[in-house]
Amino acid sequence: MPYSMTRKLPPDGALVNLTSHWEESFVSGRLLSTKFSPPVLFDLDAEDGRVMPTFFVSPALLVRRSFAEALRNAGVDNIDTYEAIIRDPENEVTITDYQVLNIVGLVSCADMEESKVESLGEGINVIDTVVIDSTRVADVSLFRLAEDPINIVISDELHDQIVRMGYDDIYFEQLALT
Repeated sequence: MPYSMTRKLPPDGALVNLTSHWEESFVSGRLLSTKFSPPVLFDLDAEDGRVMPTFFVSPALLVRRSFAEALRNAGVDNIDTYEAIIRDPENEVTITDYQVLNIVGLVSCADMEESKVESLGEGINVIDTVVIDSTRVADVSLFRLAEDPINIVISDELHDQIVRMGYDDIYFEQLALT
């Protein structure tokens, strides 16, 4: 069974705000434009002592370099990484241990009849509970869900590899299949 993957957000977890590259869509599932020029800039929205996670999911998938490398070592080949800079204005510190991770590929495999869906307007859906149509699941280990691109879906095998790596700030939800 596939899993959705997102960040656990503890009470002391850090947040970031995008401060450059507003014209880019980091959830489109497509390669970034040829005009794209890194680094992507973020400001830390945190107080002293906030915990920096393995990854941020919004406003872009911003991952620690080591996590991007772990994904590649696990055989994930549909990702591009771009330099990112996180500025901490309160402490006047620059953090360079993160990269924007672009997942190339949207897969249309949600069973919209069985999933719990909230419509925010024409063509804008938020799927609260994803149910996957097993006949339409792609043979890739990591992808964004076409019906709600904020959702990151991973294979059983990739889930097991990430768990074995010991990441404890990632939330996995096993997805139902039809």
